Amino acid sequence: MKTLIPLSCALALIICQLMVNAEGLYKWVDSKGNTQYGDKPPANVNAKIIDLPKITIIDNYAEQWKPIKFEDADPIKQSKPQQTQSNPSAYSKLTFLAPKPNQSIRANDGDVSAMISIKPPLKKGHKIVFSIDGKSAEKGTSRTKNFSNLNRGNHTIGVKVIDAKGKTLKSSSVGFNVLRLSALRNNQTNQATKAQQTRSFQSARQQQIQNGN
Repeated sequence: MKTLIPLSCALALIICQLMVNAEGLYKWVDSKGNTQYGDKPPANVNAKIIDLPKITIIDNYAEQWKPIKFEDADPIKQSKPQQTQSNPSAYSKLTFLAPKPNQSIRANDGDVSAMISIKPPLKKGHKIVFSIDGKSAEKGTSRTKNFSNLNRGNHTIGVKVIDAKGKTLKSSSVGFNVLRLSALRNNQTNQATKAQQTRSFQSARQQQIQNGN
């Protein structure tokens, strides 16, 4: 409603100006000595025509006088500081505690255990996925993983943290070496051990017999 008041005043001034331009505006003094103004002076007075300045008409006046929102009219309005949020899915650390890089591990049975350190702790809905030589294991939440029956030689254990959609958030890997007897050497060792045990048993038996005599 506030924007209608200036518009109404402007229209009234425009109408008055049109009327004045059409018939003129006069000034005179009445019988009581009072100054009067009008477009139709009495016939028995000495009226003078008044030259009025032209009224400035603003183009598109109604469009320029649009309502202003309260918050836009506040001169002390301050912009809110932007808050920088860190990525809630980011992990700053994902490293192997075991095995150590390039470590040689004696494992005649081929069993090797891996353990990782992760910061911050694993978030809800995220999973840990281990892999051995590029072959992924089942995903879970445990920071440890046991790999069985690994052949002797070089191997690589990988690990990654994934979100609920399977997107990789952080990954790491470590290389190590497995020291393990070959199957042939292991068989020879077992045979030698059995032969030694047989000889020991026979010697003990002979000693027992001699003592009995």
